[in-house]
Amino acid sequence: MAGYTFKQMLFFYARNKKSTTRRPLRNVRDALVRMNGAVNYYVWGNKIATLLPRKRILTVSSAGWETKLTKDRLNRLLPKGYITQKKFKWYYVVNNRTIPFRGSLRIKL
Repeated sequence: MAGYTFKQMLFFYARNKKSTTRRPLRNVRDALVRMNGAVNYYVWGNKIATLLPRKRILTVSSAGWETKLTKDRLNRLLPKGYITQKKFKWYYVVNNRTIPFRGSLRIKL
């Protein structure tokens, strides 16, 4: 699925019931896994996002790894706003509001 954004890929896997990824997540940097109606996005085997397409809810998490790679992937997945870092603390910025990012965030789409 080269050329697609992460958000487009998440929605593709959410809509296409025949698409599943059943590879082990070891040594795989990025993986999308469809399970029980949800689409999960993993980085190095850690789940950082879950999309519930029927409820239109996206839950993102640092999975305990507040790294540049995790922040980059989360920012690509977020439909609005972005995550930034100041003095080793993460913040979610949306509509000119800055909210402390406390490990996870649930967004209604």
